[in-house]
Amino acid sequence: MNSLMSVALLLGTRQQMIINKLTECCAFSEESAVSLETAGVLNPGVLPKFTKRLVKRNILKQTTDGSYYLNRKN
Repeated sequence: MNSLMSVALLLGTRQQMIINKLTECCAFSEESAVSLETAGVLNPGVLPKFTKRLVKRNILKQTTDGSYYLNRKN
């Protein structure tokens, strides 16, 4: 596997982990939003571009206090 494929796999795996952890926490609204740390995402401060990409793609929503929830209206 070349390095470009490895990076793509890492991106997909990281993003899927974030989605899975928020799903497990039932974070589906602003009221049920949780921090990535609370959700159990490993090293939540590492590689913030992955999280920002999910927000930009409207998969996640971020609250004013920095918590996240899944956008089920997407």
